[in-house]
Amino acid sequence: MALTTIDDVAPSLLSIARFTLRSRLSRNCHLTDPEAAVDALEELLAHVQLLEPTADEIEMAAELEELATNKALEFDMGESQLVAILLKRGCPLLITGDKRAIIAMAEIGLVDAEGKLACVEQLFAYILDTIPHMDVRRRICAEATADKALTACFACATSIVTAKDIVAGLDSYTNDLRRRSGAMLVTGLRAKIP
Repeated sequence: MALTTIDDVAPSLLSIARFTLRSRLSRNCHLTDPEAAVDALEELLAHVQLLEPTADEIEMAAELEELATNKALEFDMGESQLVAILLKRGCPLLITGDKRAIIAMAEIGLVDAEGKLACVEQLFAYILDTIPHMDVRRRICAEATADKALTACFACATSIVTAKDIVAGLDSYTNDLRRRSGAMLVTGLRAKIP
């Protein structure tokens, strides 16, 4: 958790995520070890702050969703609430796995969020500066169906991969998203592996 703690503030999740994530895990028949996934989720939930959006944040989220809908963009309620919280509370960073939401924010011109978003691939590149790549890879590949992009980046179908190869894959996904989302993604959150 220390890797994602900023100014002594632990990472946060929407309070409702406790239920949606548990439900998603209980219904996912593709996981190799569903019990380990549930245990990992419970460990995570024990260390994060849970957020409840205010009425103002819910109103802002609805406005963002409407802007996205009017442009036929995908921007779901959870992501819109997180973005509203990010902006209303002045949070430094939102890490999301929803690339469509990042693109939607760019398309609706949400300039206040520019440079405050990170995709999951950026997070994992950052993690690789602290945790050996083979340890991270072992965990990703143990549940290879959980995230196809990470499975590809960590080359789960091959027996040997270098840290440099993994970072190149993560950077490729990040750079593609950066091309499609303009200035939305934070800069400087990447592995220092040469």
